[in-house]
Amino acid sequence: MRRKQTKRLDIGFCPLCGRAAMWLENAVKLQDGAVICGECVRKLRVMHPYPQDPKDNKNDPLKNLTASQAMEAMGKVTGFIENFREHFDYKNAVFVVNRVNKEGGGLFKAPVHCLYGRVLYGSFSTHDDAMVKHRGNLHACRLQSVQLMVPYTDSPTHAEDHAEAGYPALIEIQEKNLNIETGDLIVK
Repeated sequence: MRRKQTKRLDIGFCPLCGRAAMWLENAVKLQDGAVICGECVRKLRVMHPYPQDPKDNKNDPLKNLTASQAMEAMGKVTGFIENFREHFDYKNAVFVVNRVNKEGGGLFKAPVHCLYGRVLYGSFSTHDDAMVKHRGNLHACRLQSVQLMVPYTDSPTHAEDHAEAGYPALIEIQEKNLNIETGDLIVK
């Protein structure tokens, strides 16, 4: 009687943390051929963000690192995030708006503000309470929808309503009297 062999998805061990790296968990092949696991990718994305255009996967700055450069960057991630947090008044998450589309709205219905940009650090999820920082003023709002703007297999999480640091995302907010433009921030 022959045993069925289990197919293994791992492609080696991460040179940064020693975990098994798997393509389905967002592993990234570095310039020197080493493959880092999804957990290490999530940590390094803050310093090496995914390209704004999801089709521009070939210009991913993380893929241009060698294993030794990635190890060096991993040692600087915590300080990098703390500098970000200090710069943004110790908020838990920050999203920078690169493009705004305003859809619908009317006399009794608030328009939907579609905000395209990047999560600088932290994470955002659908229905989070957040603040829009517009020209120094803060406006409280609730996020109606959050969508990661990268291919499904490149996302750090399989949830459709979640975006993490270093990835381009679309955030939708439905509010009346909301002023928002390119360069504004969503903070929580």
